[in-house]
Amino acid sequence: MTRTSIVALVLVFSSGCASVIGEEFQGYAPTPTYCDFAQAQGGNPQRHLQCASDETCLPVAADGSPSDSESRCWPIRTYGEESAACEFANDCGANGFCSAAGCLSYCRVGEASSCANGAECLSFLSGELVLGGVAYGYCAPQACNPGGDTCAKGRTCQFHQATQTACFFQAGHAQSGEACESNNDCGSGLTCGPENRCTKYCRIEADDCGGERCMPGDEGLSSGGTSYGYCENAH
Repeated sequence: MTRTSIVALVLVFSSGCASVIGEEFQGYAPTPTYCDFAQAQGGNPQRHLQCASDETCLPVAADGSPSDSESRCWPIRTYGEESAACEFANDCGANGFCSAAGCLSYCRVGEASSCANGAECLSFLSGELVLGGVAYGYCAPQACNPGGDTCAKGRTCQFHQATQTACFFQAGHAQSGEACESNNDCGSGLTCGPENRCTKYCRIEADDCGGERCMPGDEGLSSGGTSYGYCENAH
C-alpha cells in the first residue's frame, strides 16, 4: 500500500510532534506497568498491574514517544468517544488511542472481541503490537461508502485495510492528479493513488471516473462485496 492508513503507525499524532502525550504532561515520569491496553483496568488479569481511574494504558516510553515494548499508565487528557477528534494518544479515555479516523479502541487479537457492537478486532498492518505474549489490535471503526458522501464534513471515506473502510479526517488540499505522499495530502473525496497522485476510488467495471478507466490496485480493495480501484486519470 502506498497510501498512509490509520494503521500505518500504531498511533497517529499531531504533525511534527515527537511526543504522543499532551505537552502539559511533559516531565511526568510513569514507570513501566505492563498494563493491559484492551481490558478495563479493574478487570486486568493478576499478571497485569492496574492503572488509576484517571489514567489510560498506552504503548509509550518514559519520554512520551511511542514504544512497541513497553506499556505505561498515563493521565487521561480528555475522554474522547469513539471516532471523536483527537490530537494526542491520551485524548481517548481508557483503552483508547488517537488515529487519523479519531479515537479508536484497543482489543486483543484472536480472543473473543470486547469491541462494542460486535466490531471486529483487526491487527495493525504496520507490525504487531505484542506485549507480555498478548497481541493487540484495534476495533474496526464504522464503515462508510468509498464511492459516496457518507462521512461528516471534514472527513472522507478511506480504506484502512483491504476490506475495511472508515471516515478519516481530511486536512489536505491537493486536487485530482496532483502529487501526494499520503491520503491526508489530498482534498475531500480523494485518496492518494498507486502513482502517488490524488484520485478517486472507483468501482471496478463501473463508470465512476467520467469516462476514464478504473484501475485495480495491488491491495485487492473491496467493500460490501464490491471491488474497488482508482481512477487512472482523475479530472
